[in-house]
Amino acid sequence: MNLEGAYEMALSLTVFMAGTLDRATADSLLEHAKGI
Repeated sequence: MNLEGAYEMALSLTVFMAGTLDRATADSLLEHAKGI
């Protein structure tokens, strides 16, 4: 995983923990971040 992927994962986790996204959307973002 590169730095961009790590940043995207951290960002999506932060947003999920903030309750802004539902679980499915957060999981989708995580899968996308892992795929970068």
